[in-house]
Amino acid sequence: MPTLRKGSVKTIRKLGPDELDMTVAAGFEFFKEGQIPGGFVPEIFLSNWKSLISNGKGVILAMFEDEKYVGALGAILAPDLNNGHIVAIECFWYVLPEHRGGGIQLLAEFELWAKAAGAVRIAMTHLVKLQPEKLGK
Repeated sequence: MPTLRKGSVKTIRKLGPDELDMTVAAGFEFFKEGQIPGGFVPEIFLSNWKSLISNGKGVILAMFEDEKYVGALGAILAPDLNNGHIVAIECFWYVLPEHRGGGIQLLAEFELWAKAAGAVRIAMTHLVKLQPEKLGK
C-alpha cells in the first residue's frame, strides 16, 4: 500500500486486511486505558475490520515511527440514517502513550480519506476516560 504522508520520522498509511494483527496489542491498551466496558475480542475485531477494508467501507490509518507501529485511527463509511448522505465515522483513534503528540496527523489523514471517499461530513467519538483534561465532558 502506498504511503499517504511521510515526515522525517512518522509515516501514516492505510493497512491492508492482511496487516491488521499489528493493531491487536494496542486494541487491548485502548480498552484498558479508556476503561471501555465489554472488553476487546481480537478475533471479532480482526474479522470485522478485514471485511470492512476488503469491501471498501472501512479504513485503518496506521502511524509508524521509525517503521514501528505506534497507533491508528479506524473509520467506516455509512449512510446518514436521516438523509442518506455518506458520513465517515471514526471508530477508534489510539496512539501508544509513549508516542503521543503526533496523533493529530491521523485525524488530518482521516479527513483527507473521508473527503476522497465522498463523505459529506465526519463524526468523531469522545471517551470521557481518555484525555478528559483536553476534551472535557
